[in-house]
Amino acid sequence: MLHGFQNAEQDWKLTIRCRLENGFLIFTIADNGAGIEPERLREIREKLDSPNIQGQNIGITNVRQRLMLLFGGQSAVSVESVPGQGTQVTIRHPAMERHPFEDAQQQIS
Repeated sequence: MLHGFQNAEQDWKLTIRCRLENGFLIFTIADNGAGIEPERLREIREKLDSPNIQGQNIGITNVRQRLMLLFGGQSAVSVESVPGQGTQVTIRHPAMERHPFEDAQQQIS
């Protein structure tokens, strides 16, 4: 958030939405911040597909890797941004009644 609103003169706005769609949970986090320049956005998108979480964007890369461990190819993280207008991150994964680790924890007990 700090990067998105750095040097922002307008009121800060952060919107978080969650919806259920065709058996998937879809989380959308959007801001009206500075946005991301196209070259930097390309780097972030490439990083999301990389197994390496070193360097910048560790948080979003970590989230993507955890989703892959839990849900495999049924999960997705995408980033859209327009310089000067803001950024939107969308996280998608299968909806479940129970967390995948609940059964494993019960088996250990």
